[in-house]
Parts: sequence; C-alpha cells; structure tokens
Amino acid sequence: FKEHLSPDAAYTVRSELFKLLFSLHYEAGDKKSVKGIVDALLKLAESQQNQDDIANANICKSLVLMDEGKPELALVQLKQVQALYGASRDPELQMRLHRAFASVYRNTAQFELALSHSLEALRWSDLQPRRKTEARLYRLDALASLYVSMKDPVKAMATVQEALALSPLAKRPKTFSSLLITQGVAYTLMKKNDEALLVYQKALKFGIDAGMPATEANALANLADIYLIKQDYKNAELYARQALDKSLAIADPANAAIAQVNVGFAL
Repeated sequence: FKEHLSPDAAYTVRSELFKLLFSLHYEAGDKKSVKGIVDALLKLAESQQNQDDIANANICKSLVLMDEGKPELALVQLKQVQALYGASRDPELQMRLHRAFASVYRNTAQFELALSHSLEALRWSDLQPRRKTEARLYRLDALASLYVSMKDPVKAMATVQEALALSPLAKRPKTFSSLLITQGVAYTLMKKNDEALLVYQKALKFGIDAGMPATEANALANLADIYLIKQDYKNAELYARQALDKSLAIADPANAAIAQVNVGFAL
C-alpha cells in the first residue's frame, strides 16, 4: 500500500499510514525500518507544520533511542516534547507521550514514575476518537506487565482479567500471547507454580500454532524456570535448551542469556 500511495494523497492519509507503519514495524522489532519511517513522518509533518505530528515523530524517535540502549537520551527527547506540546489536548498525542514516558521509566527501573504515566496513558486511551477499545486494550496489556515488574501479582492478574473481558480483540495473537505470559509470571510470583505451568504450556502451544517464535522462546524459558522451582531438573534442562536454541534462532540475546543460565542451574 505504501508503494502505491500517490504523493498527492491527502496529508492525513499519509501521516496516518506512517504512524501505522511505525507501530507495526516497532512491535515486530524491525529497528532498521522504524528509523526510516520516523524520518519520513517528521519530514512530512514539518512540510505542513503539523505540530501534533512533529511531536508524534519525536516521541517515536525516543522509543528508537531507548531500544538502542540510550534511555537517558530518550528521556531528554521526551521532556523536550513535553515542554513544547504538553498542553496539547490531542488525545492520541497525549496517550503516545505518556506511553513513551512509561516505557522509558520502566526500562530504567523507576517504577512509580512508570506507573503514573501508564495510568495517565490509560486515561487518555478512553478519549481516543477512534479505535478506543483497541487503545485501552494495549494500555491494559502494558499496565499488567508493569505490575509484574513491580512485583504486584494481584494487580497484574486483575488487569489481565480486565483486558481479556474487555473485547474479543484481546485474543489477537500478539496481545493474547503477551497477556498469557504476564498471567504466568503473576502466578509464579504468587507461588502458584502448577497454575503458572499450565499457562506457560498454553502460551507455548499458542506461540507454535500462531507462528510466533518470540512467544515460543519466552514460554520455553519460563517453563524452564518453573521446573527449576519444582526441582524437576530433567525437564528444566530440556526446556532451557529449547529456549536457548529458539532464542538464538530469532537473535534474542537477552532471552538466550537467561536460557543459558537455566541450563547451568539444571545440570
């Protein structure tokens, strides 16, 4: 669609396309493409002096910086956007801004600040002019994961249940797999290891059936963790080695490192 889009197409059509493409490629981990998309959105917005989209492009830039391991620069970028556009009443801009702040603060272990911005992003999701349910669903997914990072499994579980009850959209592969993994970790934190084991097995099957290798790797690593907790070292080694192979195949060094450690613990 992008290749066939006429340069004479309406500004709104082109800007919405670039924002959609950014979300798709960013969530897929396609770092090379997202830089070009952000640059194209910023160039387009500046050509029309569309302040909201200039802000959106710079928010996207901050997420790219964070993924490059530069959270301090990402935070500087976001604070500049906030200083210039913080008074904007555009709900999409405000939701994106608070979502990005939450992401940066979470990745720097500043969880209370991350929570504050996550809840604000959730509030703005309810004010979206379109795709309101979808926006709220994504914010609930992120909020549940944050509660897990904060070691609050009760709130994490409640948020997962709210998301699953909100809409059939919760069963979309990426969202559903994320909610399953979060639910499993919450059970683990609650020391409900049998329940966690069942959820991770469900996540693994879902990842295989949906063709989502990242979900497979994550589920395998968590299964190895559970079997280590249960002192079932044979299964722990089996799943840890599978997690290592899958993580290396998809170039996920962080998960591969965890899997390698689990192999060592299991031996």
